[in-house]
Amino acid sequence: MTHPLSPPVTGSYESWFRASGLPLFFLDLRSARAGGAAAEWLNRTQSFRSIGAMAMTGQFAPAKLTDLYDAVIYLDKTSASRTLRRFGTVR
Repeated sequence: MTHPLSPPVTGSYESWFRASGLPLFFLDLRSARAGGAAAEWLNRTQSFRSIGAMAMTGQFAPAKLTDLYDAVIYLDKTSASRTLRRFGTVR
């Protein structure tokens, strides 16, 4: 079963990442702690989508990425997970 994602909230990290036009990237947040304009922006609390194995109605919550992660891997396009097949049978 798949669950559709709501569009990114305006001003969320995801909306800014998508606006970059890059389909995928790795962002080292450890260097954001050093200072500068980018560090100031990344160290702000902004809306962040958090999804996992369960469907949620409220997908966005305030977060400060530099407090949560060392890095972000952004993928603009993803797909639903699929069951792995082993030797032609589904486990």
